Amino acid sequence: MKALTIHQPWASLILLGIKRYENRTWRTNYRGPLAIHAGSSRASWDIAEADPAIAADLEQHGLNRQTAPHGVILGAVWLADCIGINLIPADAQSDPYASGPWCWVLASPTMLQKSLDCSGKLGLWTPQASSRSQMAKSVSCLEVAVKDTWLATPADSCSQVMRQS
Repeated sequence: MKALTIHQPWASLILLGIKRYENRTWRTNYRGPLAIHAGSSRASWDIAEADPAIAADLEQHGLNRQTAPHGVILGAVWLADCIGINLIPADAQSDPYASGPWCWVLASPTMLQKSLDCSGKLGLWTPQASSRSQMAKSVSCLEVAVKDTWLATPADSCSQVMRQS
């Protein structure tokens, strides 16, 4: 499993299933489970709060710069694809969270019950063995969700899998 460090509030919005694209200046060939690490930087809050649509999502989910976790792995998603901004589907072209130039397509967000303290890194990185073992249930859930035909509501299905295990 790989991990990606992402500024808050983007990391939390990804795991809530609201932000379905991660914007990067570089593409990746990696596909599969991806741990989402909330970086320690607070630099993106001003940008997020300035956009009315994003600010509404933050308020609806009780996310704010004082209480959002930083410096932790929050959960995992399935990295399904990496496409240029010009190739995103028509229904996503007005998505305030898709700006490219490369859009990493994320699916099956799974929030950990307890976040894992961890230092982040630049680029794709591999979490330490202790973090990977603690995330094993979430990864299993992701694999089940993806095998079940890219579920329309992956978070609901993952919740069912987590309750059954």
